[in-house]
Amino acid sequence: MKIFSKDTLYFLQEVHQQNSKEWFGDNKDWYNEALITPLKNFVLFLSETMSGIDGEFELMPGINKTISRINRDTRFSKDKSLYKDRMWVTFKKAGKDKTDYPAYFFEISPYSFRYGMGFFSASSGSMKSLRALMQKKEKQFGKIVSAIEKKGIFQVEGEIYKKNMFCDRPSELQKWYNRKNIYLVYNGENVGELFQEDFMEHIKEDFISLTDLYLFFVEAMTESTQGI
Repeated sequence: MKIFSKDTLYFLQEVHQQNSKEWFGDNKDWYNEALITPLKNFVLFLSETMSGIDGEFELMPGINKTISRINRDTRFSKDKSLYKDRMWVTFKKAGKDKTDYPAYFFEISPYSFRYGMGFFSASSGSMKSLRALMQKKEKQFGKIVSAIEKKGIFQVEGEIYKKNMFCDRPSELQKWYNRKNIYLVYNGENVGELFQEDFMEHIKEDFISLTDLYLFFVEAMTESTQGI
């Protein structure tokens, strides 16, 4: 099933080049057809799968629900461009702050795309709770991440401490312990993948493969509110 077209990428390229209120107003129909409709179809295609991972996920295919706004908030930014040249879909628990709670994401830009799961900007308290559960259930955590690493699809990213703060933990897990923020991501630099017939099936399978880790993250956040 194809969701995206070359027109989607072309529209985002034009947003980057034009980026004016007048241009956007004149191309609102194009925006809806080339960008918003495909993103809504993306959400709808994955809704059943995501509900199976977490029945509390927000699944409404709408702006500020699962789909990001294209308008930029320029109040506190040196960059005064009005519109983003990238858009994203987020699957997170309804009502949860997406920056400090695990979520699934997909992002598309004119020349690349990426998707995965993790924290957008975890607080130090959240990371402390996650590390506590990792240590408490280290064998289980090791099996979860080993299964993900064997597939070779996702890589772990997020700001890392300059100094190894957890030398006492298993060497294969230190790159997880030493993160200030953490997420798993597939970085797609070949946009041709977006137009393949089986692209959405790959996304679905890859999201499912992260279920155990997502639930581990959620458990850590749950225990943080109760006190580990």
